[in-house]
Amino acid sequence: MLINKIDWAYLKRATIVLSVVMVLSLGLTLISYIYVDNKRHLNHDSQAGLLKMKAKHQDAVNQLHLVDMYLSDYQRLEKKGFIGEENRLNWVETLGAIAEKKKVITIEYNIKASQPYRPAYTVNASLFQINSSEMVLHMKLLHEHDLLDIFTELNRLAEGVYDIKRCKMQRQHKIIANDAGTTNIVAECTLNWFTLQSKGSG
Repeated sequence: MLINKIDWAYLKRATIVLSVVMVLSLGLTLISYIYVDNKRHLNHDSQAGLLKMKAKHQDAVNQLHLVDMYLSDYQRLEKKGFIGEENRLNWVETLGAIAEKKKVITIEYNIKASQPYRPAYTVNASLFQINSSEMVLHMKLLHEHDLLDIFTELNRLAEGVYDIKRCKMQRQHKIIANDAGTTNIVAECTLNWFTLQSKGSG
């Protein structure tokens, strides 16, 4: 076929149709790609959201498990006076009741201001503050066994948790007198009373 016999009008129409088809195909391909990409991102976001919801649900389950595990211990410590505000009035009244019951000659006390407690070991207490109040007891006793009786009663009756930091006993006479009201031993003991408070409560 000779070049001068080519139907240029037909060829032109075919070229235009081909170009339009190609443009439409590219457009549809691009639209399909964008659609699929958006769906992929939506699916990824949905999966991420689902994973977060699962994590929150598991965290809630774990929290409920911890509450169920430690609630009775928490309530017991709260009832004992370890958790919450310190009850100094109870300590003083308890000492007076012990002195009267055990016929202790003298129990004098001095309580210092409450201070944050910093133990020698690491404690994870991000939610709570451990405080301690130092109490010094001066006691005039008939017998050294009176000291054991005092702490036995203090453990039984007083609200709160304490430890004995140190105790010093000094004999007043070479020979122990058994007369009531006689001071045979002078004792001085230093106690630390502990309380646990929520950091958000103050």
